[in-house]
Amino acid sequence: ARPLTEVLTSAGVLRIDGDPGPRVSIDAVVVLAAFDGIPDEGAMAVGRALAGDGMPACGVEAQTQATGIAAAALEAGMSGVDHIGAPEGAFSLTWVLTGQANGYFGTGDGAQAPWPR
Repeated sequence: ARPLTEVLTSAGVLRIDGDPGPRVSIDAVVVLAAFDGIPDEGAMAVGRALAGDGMPACGVEAQTQATGIAAAALEAGMSGVDHIGAPEGAFSLTWVLTGQANGYFGTGDGAQAPWPR
């Protein structure tokens, strides 16, 4: 029984293709949890730990809702994308999660470029 997995899949935020068996591997992590406009430290710690193990990790936020996650992710050793609701943000996130780019992409202060080049 995997009650958390069942809840996440039924909510549509997690997809598992086939039977994962007793072990499930993770290929990348996206951190987007914030409370009261502040990045969630628990979620940031998970992202930081996985990034420390060499996994692609990215903190994301939308242009319409500044949470500071993208900049905090960069400080924590992850990549950041601060315009996830825009096509350029989706492009940036895809490149980061596939290991083709790292850094801070978007329109905010400290962004190195709008998207990977």
